[in-house]
Amino acid sequence: MNQPVALTFYVLDDSAAHIAEETANAARAAPLAIIVSVIGTATLGWLFLIAASFAIPSVSDLLTTDLPLPMGQVFLNVLGKRGMLAIWSLIIVTQVRVQGNVILLLKVMNHAVYSMSRELLRQLTLLA
Repeated sequence: MNQPVALTFYVLDDSAAHIAEETANAARAAPLAIIVSVIGTATLGWLFLIAASFAIPSVSDLLTTDLPLPMGQVFLNVLGKRGMLAIWSLIIVTQVRVQGNVILLLKVMNHAVYSMSRELLRQLTLLA
């Protein structure tokens, strides 16, 4: 659909790693959470692609419709107008939430880079 969907998988997998700070028995629970999140997102994405490919009768017919969104046209063909609008609304809300998570992730990464740079600078000044 677009790039934030691809970034979703990074955010979902990465969030399992960050939860380790608040978890009891983090040495065991955090790696398990990362593995489960990677396998879960890969499996759900694979199943979605398989289902979408079975729902598309003809790619050329799909691309020549009036609707400029091919996946929206697939939903319209399979679910009807009300079902397509419901699913598409859910996709829009999910993407807005994911983009918020990506912005938060970029903020966290920025803070981590700043902290590492500060510590490296501190160590270099102690050596001089």
